Amino acid sequence: GAAVMMFASILVSGIQLITKEPITSREITIVSVALGLGYGLGSNTAILVHLPQAISLIFGGSGIVPAAFVAILLNIVLPKDKKTEA
Repeated sequence: GAAVMMFASILVSGIQLITKEPITSREITIVSVALGLGYGLGSNTAILVHLPQAISLIFGGSGIVPAAFVAILLNIVLPKDKKTEA
């Protein structure tokens, strides 16, 4: 789990280097956690065995759905940066 999160953080840092727009630490956190959890659930489907079959079908694919769900949830929960609030 920690290795996946580190990979996601490094990936987001690389994306930040090639973009023209600055990426805030909040956005880096959201993308890193979403990628890490999405990749983790996508690669380890044994976690989903005890869930109902409908949920397993939704979240057991490539990891895109869990990553999107986590990103939306974190976007709602995490406080906004003071610089971006205008």
